[in-house]
Amino acid sequence: MSSHDNDIDFLNNLSEQIAEQDDTPVDISDMPDWVSKDNYSYAGYVAIHELAIEKRSFIARGKFTRRTRKNEYTMTQREVAQRAGVKDHQTLFSGSYKAGMNKLFKSTNEELRNSFEEKKAEVTPKYTGSVTKTKKELLAGYKEAREEAVRNKSEMVDMVYARLLRDIPDNIKRKLRLK
Repeated sequence: MSSHDNDIDFLNNLSEQIAEQDDTPVDISDMPDWVSKDNYSYAGYVAIHELAIEKRSFIARGKFTRRTRKNEYTMTQREVAQRAGVKDHQTLFSGSYKAGMNKLFKSTNEELRNSFEEKKAEVTPKYTGSVTKTKKELLAGYKEAREEAVRNKSEMVDMVYARLLRDIPDNIKRKLRLK
């Protein structure tokens, strides 16, 4: 069974658990003033909280890669609208409750992003060496290594020349005009 199958099973179990709960998954006494069952605000409010639960469970599992997409740990207005049973997300994020709905959506997404970054920092291996260096640091290191190589070459040439002068016979030195 692949990890994708495990993820699907997890989401199916989660949706069954949500479906088994009563019709009001969010406590009505905790709802802000702008939420009303007379319009889409209640459905949107519940949808945001349900999606947040799903996204938090993804974050809690901590199975991230460098290619983890943003939509895996944050929600979009389209997802919220689909969960709320609204065809167009603009319908959901408009009306008299627009300000409250947008504020809740943005704050929940910000909370999810922060949770993701914290969890990612916990589970991501701490890289060392050139992987963590910036471009400036890498270029400075390259330049320094290149200058050192040039210095080493010139020192090596000087040492070989001094050794040659020391070891060569005197008659050859005179012929080559090295003395």
